[in-house]
Amino acid sequence: MVGPVDALAGDEDRPVEVLDPDRSDHLEALSAAPVLALDLETDNFHAYRERTCLLQLATPERDWFFDPLGLDALPPSLTEALGREDREVILHAGDNDVRSLVRDFGLRLGRLFDTALAARILGLAQLGLKGLLEDVLEVEIDKGEQRSDWSRRPLAVEQLRYARQDVRWLTQLRERLAVLLDEKGRRAWHEEECERTRWVEPTEKRFDPESWRKVKAAKSLGPRGRAVMATLWRWRESEAEATNTPAVRVAYPEQLARVAKVADAHGDRVLDKLSGFTFLPPHLDRDKLRSVVESGLVAPDPGARRPPRPRLDSAPPALDAEGKVRLERLREGRAQWAADLGMDPGFLLANAILERIARAAPQEAEDLEGVDGLGRWRAEALGQEIMHAVCL
Repeated sequence: MVGPVDALAGDEDRPVEVLDPDRSDHLEALSAAPVLALDLETDNFHAYRERTCLLQLATPERDWFFDPLGLDALPPSLTEALGREDREVILHAGDNDVRSLVRDFGLRLGRLFDTALAARILGLAQLGLKGLLEDVLEVEIDKGEQRSDWSRRPLAVEQLRYARQDVRWLTQLRERLAVLLDEKGRRAWHEEECERTRWVEPTEKRFDPESWRKVKAAKSLGPRGRAVMATLWRWRESEAEATNTPAVRVAYPEQLARVAKVADAHGDRVLDKLSGFTFLPPHLDRDKLRSVVESGLVAPDPGARRPPRPRLDSAPPALDAEGKVRLERLREGRAQWAADLGMDPGFLLANAILERIARAAPQEAEDLEGVDGLGRWRAEALGQEIMHAVCL
């Protein structure tokens, strides 16, 4: 059971239902809709291995919930409705949603309209859904349930109300943004970016055993403290994976750093102090923690600096002197080009793209379309300016 969906019936002047893929009237309503708004909720704040916990859909006339928990694939009728090429699926900042649907269900969405991408291309001040709805539609929504545990059942009425509002207004928002894109002649730019989003791939979760060095409190540790901190860091990750719990719910980085700091100052006497560390989460198994700290005390010093990362065979070579000059000129030009277009410079041309252009040293504007990540619309809109910057 998803939750008390009936309690939402009076919230809006439009029906809301739990989607039943076996009901012909539900399928007909989805099939007949000219567009379909979509959002989803995951348990990323409550689990080590993220999964999709709820799908929210909206047609121009009604809103729907679908519960995908426990499914390896969505029902064929829903997969077909979401994968159609002859209508748009509307999302907001949908790249993570696309990745989640591919990862969990092998579903690749059909043609997209991403309202966050439209806002970026238009150069709007607000990019988040809450601010964008306020500016464009004068609609206020509440984001208070953003970090809820969406894997629990039944969901609370507050969670359902929050989830519904994330798709309730997307169709109207899409209509207003589409007009603005047409007025600026940037609809093709948006379509290209949406197609790129459509084909993003899921990213594999990877643990970096050296990431403890980013913890502010760990930067002043000595050799013994660093060894304990590195050992605790690896242990925390293994505990999180074994219990399918976010690492921060095992222990916060700052808490581990405090243990390491005591070990740094007092050596193995830290073992006698562990039971009195009230700053540690009460759920931690102190015997297990003691064993981990003991291992850290005899571990070698990992060093004050991060060891060099192994160079990948596919990694590009460092820029030569002329390449560095081209890169600097591109960075200077980007600031002006972004101002002229009213766009964020990082969205217009990411640093990685600038470096690829500088390394490629294109001789003709036509060569720019071969630069990974640049794309057609950027090459057409900025081709002459880019060539002027790279021609030394």
